[in-house]
Amino acid sequence: VLVHTAGDTGDTAGRRYWYGRIDVAVVPPEYRGFGVSRWLLEANLLYMIEAWPGELYSFSTIAAHKAIAYILSLIGFSVAAKEGMVEERVSLEIDVEREPGIRENLKKKTGEAERLVFFRIRQRGGL
Repeated sequence: VLVHTAGDTGDTAGRRYWYGRIDVAVVPPEYRGFGVSRWLLEANLLYMIEAWPGELYSFSTIAAHKAIAYILSLIGFSVAAKEGMVEERVSLEIDVEREPGIRENLKKKTGEAERLVFFRIRQRGGL
């Protein structure tokens, strides 16, 4: 998973200039079905919101797979399909009121995904 932040370097007090973007989430075939994609997405979103508290105004990505759009919609991302495109644009707006709830939701979801991945690995006898 590649994580990028980009934004204006302006110094207006209290203004959020940065956005978090996940460009690619690819899991090799032998690791699919364990929930690794979900865990990677949620853990990276949590990392970004904890690494730059109060600085992000949104998360965004283009989901080429319906499962990714679904996973992100469960976290509260809006999903928008453009006519003629297979990919879906997904985004989540962040502001001072919503940030603590988003952070707590991501902590919960990341923990659940982690436990599920390791449960499935144990079920299948390890990797």
